[in-house]
Amino acid sequence: MPDIDRPWLKHYAQDVPASPTIVTRPVFEILDESAKRWPNRPAVTFQNWTITYARLKRLSGIVAANLRKQGLRRGERVALMMPNTPQTIIAYWGVLRAGGTVVFTNPLYMETEIVHQFRDSGARFLITLDLLWPKIEALRSQLNIEKYFVTSIADGLRFPLNLLYKLRSWREGQSGRVAFDTTRVMPWSTLTSGISTYTAKGLIPEKDLALLQYTGGTTGLAKGCMITHANLCSNVMQCTAMLPGMGAGRERFLGVVPCLHNY
Repeated sequence: MPDIDRPWLKHYAQDVPASPTIVTRPVFEILDESAKRWPNRPAVTFQNWTITYARLKRLSGIVAANLRKQGLRRGERVALMMPNTPQTIIAYWGVLRAGGTVVFTNPLYMETEIVHQFRDSGARFLITLDLLWPKIEALRSQLNIEKYFVTSIADGLRFPLNLLYKLRSWREGQSGRVAFDTTRVMPWSTLTSGISTYTAKGLIPEKDLALLQYTGGTTGLAKGCMITHANLCSNVMQCTAMLPGMGAGRERFLGVVPCLHNY
C-alpha cells in the first residue's frame, strides 16, 4: 500500500497484520479445505440438526449437480428467499458450486420489492420456504422465475422435532400448502436426492460473480451489488486476520444476523 497516514492501525491488536495476505480462488474451495482438515467436526448446528464439514461439502455438491440437471448454467442467478435455516446454507454453497450466482432475497419484502428484485436480477430459479409460498404464488404471473424449489422448516430438523413441527403447524393452521408438480414447482428433496455431485471448473475469481447483493433501497429502488468470488475470499481472509486468537476449526459462532444480509 502507498505510504499514507493510516490512523486506524493503532487500534489493531498487536498481532493483527496491517495488510493481510489475500489469496483469491472460487470461494467454495474454502469449504473444501475445511472439509479436508476437519471432516468430522460440526459445520452447522440448528436446533437438533447438525452437519459436519464433510457432509456439507458433499450435500452442496449434490445440490449443485441437481441444479445443473434442472438446467442451471454457469453465471445464471438463483434467488434464495428464506430465513436462517440449514437449507439456506446448503443452497448457498450448492449454487456457488454449480457455478451460479446467489441472489439473497429478504423474506419480509413487500410484493413490489419482490417483483423488482427478481426482474432486475434475472433470477431463473427460486429456492424458498413453504410459509412464504402464498405470497410468491400470487406473484408468479409477474415474475420471470422458471423453476421453484420449496422447502419447510421441518426439512432442517431431525426426529422428533421435524414431526412435532409439522403437527404444531397443522394445529395452528400455518402449514404451507404447495401444489407441487414435476416441472416448475418442486420440493426441496428434488435438490438433495441422488449421489452424483458437481463442482464448476475454470471459474475466474476476479470476474465470476458469487452474489448479487441488493442494497436497502432507502434512497430509491434497491440495486444489485456485483460481488465476485475474489471479493468474498478477501472478506474471509480479512475477518480471519482480525481474529488472530481464533482456534481454527474449533470456535463456535452464534449466527443471529440474517444470512441474506451478506452474512
